[in-house]
Amino acid sequence: MNNIEAINILFENGDNVLVSNKDFKDFYISNIDQDGNEIPYDKTIIKNKLYANFLLLKMNKKDLSKINRIKSKYDITEIMVIFKNQKYINFEIASNANPFASNYHNEYEYIYEDDDSLGLLLSQYNIKYKNNLFI
Repeated sequence: MNNIEAINILFENGDNVLVSNKDFKDFYISNIDQDGNEIPYDKTIIKNKLYANFLLLKMNKKDLSKINRIKSKYDITEIMVIFKNQKYINFEIASNANPFASNYHNEYEYIYEDDDSLGLLLSQYNIKYKNNLFI
């Protein structure tokens, strides 16, 4: 995490939420199999974009507008990791939302919230003890 400048959360409608490295506590993005073992990222047809089916982000609840946007809809489509050297990589994330429906809703998004932090978990798998990942 020392090399990460920010994480940009991109939404289906073009909105984005930029989370600086000072505002997140934990971050992990990966591609896993159904047993939870890490497997190589899948390349997409777009250069500098990978597919990940597991994301864990725990962030401070300082900026309520960012928190409210993340919680308002289940419509995250990509995560951009911006490094301190100003390079970046995009990750297309797992989704079961119908892109042709009038309301994009990804049931793979899971939100955890306590008094001072918000946790975001994105996975196509039913992760046991989800809340324990954020404690």
